[in-house]
Amino acid sequence: MPEAPQSVTSFGSRVVDCGAYKRILAFGDFEASGNIQASKIRSFGDNIVRGHCLVNDLFSAGNLRVEDSLDAKMVRSLGNVTIHGQLKATQVHSMGDLSSTGHVSCQQFRLWGSAFLDAGLSAEQLSLTGTCRIGGLVTGDQIRIRSRGRCQFDEIGASAIAIRAGWDENGCKGSAGLFNWKCRGTTQVRIIEADIISLENTTAEVVRGQAITLGKGCRIGTVEYSERLVQHPSAMIKHVHQVTSPGSGKASQTEHHE
Repeated sequence: MPEAPQSVTSFGSRVVDCGAYKRILAFGDFEASGNIQASKIRSFGDNIVRGHCLVNDLFSAGNLRVEDSLDAKMVRSLGNVTIHGQLKATQVHSMGDLSSTGHVSCQQFRLWGSAFLDAGLSAEQLSLTGTCRIGGLVTGDQIRIRSRGRCQFDEIGASAIAIRAGWDENGCKGSAGLFNWKCRGTTQVRIIEADIISLENTTAEVVRGQAITLGKGCRIGTVEYSERLVQHPSAMIKHVHQVTSPGSGKASQTEHHE
């Protein structure tokens, strides 16, 4: 992105025209009237971009709303980011609330907080700790999820998927305290498919893979595996199908672990 000569530093309330900027530093209420380009954006306060946003480095520590798509190399957030369109980035690191009506695609996606994505997520490396509701397809190479509360997905596909249950930061209604097994986070997925799958406190209609490990609290409708299935005594499965890959010569096996 060629550097623009103009930089903007805003305190209080300000509206700027659409266009190209070298840097935007916004404190308070800041509004861009349409599409903007910038090398850097630093957002502190309630900020609105009423169009498409193209930026190299975006940092938000307040409330940022983009009313079209967001294209960036780096997105870092400590607050609320709402995108009424697609999000395309090289890296996304969010420690707040992230929502998007369009598809999210990036190389690395790390979240500690909450995500509400309507149209799916694709990332080579995906690490999510918190709560989320993601529609559509979630794809990646390595996907790690630690639910703190409730996580909901439609479909997840990857090379390796690990889902763990963290402590629910909101506690449990009627429980004696936070440190109670009933306070563990839960994950609900329609379909999970990967080569290597390890799940905990997960409810799914279909789980399909080569090597599958089902830990405590799993409730699965159908499991399809080709090499290995490890099942904790508390994990429940309605239907199990052993599938042998043509010419693999590998014997399928099922294990039950304490």
